[in-house]
Amino acid sequence: MAAGAEGSVEPKVWHVVGSFAIYGTLNLFLNFFNKWAMAPSGAGFSLPVFYSTWHMLMSIIGSLVVMLLKKPESGMVSFAQLKMYKWETLTLAVCTTVNISCNNASLMLIGLFVNQVIKALSPMIVMAMSYFVLQRRYGPKLIASVIFIAIGAVMAVPFKDPSVTVLGVVLVAVATVASSLKPVVGELLMTASDKPKLAPAALVFYDSCFSFFFMLTFWLSVPAEREGSITYMREKPAMGWGIILVGSFAAFAYNMSIYNFTKLASAVAVMVTTNLLKVLLITAAAIVEGIRDPVNWIGISIFFAAVIAYAYLSYQAKQVAKKEQTATTAPEAKPTETSNLVSKYLPLADPLLTLSSCISATGVRACSSV
Repeated sequence: MAAGAEGSVEPKVWHVVGSFAIYGTLNLFLNFFNKWAMAPSGAGFSLPVFYSTWHMLMSIIGSLVVMLLKKPESGMVSFAQLKMYKWETLTLAVCTTVNISCNNASLMLIGLFVNQVIKALSPMIVMAMSYFVLQRRYGPKLIASVIFIAIGAVMAVPFKDPSVTVLGVVLVAVATVASSLKPVVGELLMTASDKPKLAPAALVFYDSCFSFFFMLTFWLSVPAEREGSITYMREKPAMGWGIILVGSFAAFAYNMSIYNFTKLASAVAVMVTTNLLKVLLITAAAIVEGIRDPVNWIGISIFFAAVIAYAYLSYQAKQVAKKEQTATTAPEAKPTETSNLVSKYLPLADPLLTLSSCISATGVRACSSV
C-alpha cells in the first residue's frame, strides 16, 4: 500500500529499500532454514506439525502486535467478534493447517526447488476454482500466461532425480491446493455476507488460533509426532530449541517486515519485488541443488517469463477494474468493503501464516503467492 494512503508525507526511498531488504532477506532465510531443519540431511527435525504449531503461536503474537501498533477499525479481537466470524475463520483455518503442515512435511522428502516450482502452479488452480466456484472470467492473455507457468513448472521438475519422491510431490501438491483454495473460499464466504469488514490482523489472529488448536490436537493424537518430538527434544535439546526459537522469531520478524513494507511501498513496487523474490528463490534453489539438465533450465526460463507476464497482466487487469469502478460509482457512494475482502485481507493472512512460501503482499498477488 502506498504510504500516501495513510498520510500526506511520502516515505523516503531508503526507507522503502531498507524495508524490502529486510523482508526479502527474511523470506529467503526462512525458506532455506525450514528446508534445512526438516530434511534428514540437515537437522533432521522431521516433525512438521510440531514445528508448524510454534509458527502458529508466533502468528498469533505477531497479529496482536500489529493490532496494538494500530488499533483496527473493526475493534480489538473479542469473543463476540469471533462468534460473528466463526465459520469463515474456521474454514480458512482448515486450509491454513493443511497448507502449512503438508508443505513442511514435503520439505523432508523433496528439495526446496521442486517444492517451490510445484507451488508455482497455484495461479492455475486459483483460476480454475474461481471460474467454477465464483463464476469469474479471465482474459485469454492471462489464461495463456497461467498455462505457460504450468508448462514451465512441469519441465523444470527433475523427475529423474531419485530424491524427488512421489509422497513428497503429493504432499506439496495438497499444500498448493489448500493454499489456492483459501482465497476462493474466503471470498465466497465473506462476499455472500452482509457482516461488517474484519481487519486483516484480526482475521490472521482468529485463523492462527484455530490452526494452532488443530495442530496441537494432531500433535497430541499422533504418536509419531508426539513421541518423536519428545525424543528429539530429549536427545538434542539445544538443537531442538534452537530450531524452534530461530524459526519462530525469524517468522515473527518476517511478519513485522511484511506489515512495514506493505505500508511503505506502492502496489507496483510490491508486485515487482514479490516476483523478484520468487525468481531469486527458485534460481538459488536450482543452483544449490545442482539442477543441470537443459530441459529443466528451459522449463525454468519459460516459467520465469510466464510469471512476469502473469504479474503484469494481473496488475493491468486490477487497474482497469479500478477505473471502471471509479467511473460507475457515484462520488458520494461508499465502496462495498466485502467486495474487496480477498484483495485486502487474505493476501496479508497468507504471508503471516505460510512461512515456507514466498510472500504475497497485495491483492494482485493474492492468487500467485508460491
